[in-house]
Amino acid sequence: MAGIYIHVPFCKSKCCYCDFYSMPSRGRDDLMEKYFQGVLNEFKHRSSLLSGLNVNTLYIGGGTPSSLLLPLLANLIDALLVPEMKEVTVEINPEDITPALVELLASKGVNRVSMGIQSFNSDLLKFVGRRHSSDDIFNAVKLLRSAGISNISGDLIFGLPGDTFDGWKRSVETFMKLGLPHLSAYLLSYEPGTRLTVMRDLGKIVEATEDLVTRMYLHLIETSARHGYEHYEISNYAIPGYKSKHNSSYWDGTIYLGLGPGAHSFDGTTRSFNPPSLKEYIANNGLVNVIEETSLTDKINDLIITTLRTSSGLNLNTLSAYQRDQILLRGKSHLNRGTLNISVDNRLYIPEEHFLISDSILVDLIFD
Repeated sequence: MAGIYIHVPFCKSKCCYCDFYSMPSRGRDDLMEKYFQGVLNEFKHRSSLLSGLNVNTLYIGGGTPSSLLLPLLANLIDALLVPEMKEVTVEINPEDITPALVELLASKGVNRVSMGIQSFNSDLLKFVGRRHSSDDIFNAVKLLRSAGISNISGDLIFGLPGDTFDGWKRSVETFMKLGLPHLSAYLLSYEPGTRLTVMRDLGKIVEATEDLVTRMYLHLIETSARHGYEHYEISNYAIPGYKSKHNSSYWDGTIYLGLGPGAHSFDGTTRSFNPPSLKEYIANNGLVNVIEETSLTDKINDLIITTLRTSSGLNLNTLSAYQRDQILLRGKSHLNRGTLNISVDNRLYIPEEHFLISDSILVDLIFD
């Protein structure tokens, strides 16, 4: 199996917390066309990575793919879609959903969308730079479902400045009432260089307390479980049958080809990336891929980090005796505290109530 990821580096506006590579789309029609030609050329020259494999998933992310000119988005899907694909996902923002966009997605075989909801509190949305209101969310879902696109994933963020526990509860309850089959819920992170981090450092906003975000998280896992969602990865929850096939490839070692500036790829052994520069990408007609030099230590650390993000965890039976013994030795204190567990089929995993502190657990496990 294999997948294709396309990074669209355009957004209509930049959210104050976002550090993904993107630029304003307004007035960039010419750049969009050159970007598209670069993607086509990159795919032509790098598609051998997928030779002999069943390409099951296509994921168009960003940035904001729904900010592309509709004819370009249509051409992008046409150029990369292959008949055997089981899951074709496009990231969208609620305010971009129009009858024309929905008709395009449905007609091109898009069978899944990932929508940036973030919150149902319109004041919070406005504060962090989102362009949609809570009404836009409901309208978008209605339009998508009317076109037969029911596999909809929604993103939520907890720990937003100014949010409260009761406010978060209302957002979670509203999400559950929408009945979307997939939820991605992220703890807000203050990334270097973002406007939100600058505001925090200047004292203009106050970061949510550890106690508050822990209460928010525990409420989320309890509520999602009660509504039938499986918490299958640190940030992802799905009704049975609706796990993201493409995103799962990042955690289970599936091969994927990343196209566009800022995209990453994995050939089953080696990881590579495209520098996050549209200027460089266009100048080289998409041929900018850089191989990441990795040692055996890097590879085992990569395995630890990716698998322990999931509820399935790390299969200890696949490791050498030395690797297994070293990981268990390094994780002894966590095993004693219950922040790490071993399943009956010999899988090491982080219990979901401790996913919030996964970084502190993983740092103790990785090899020097």
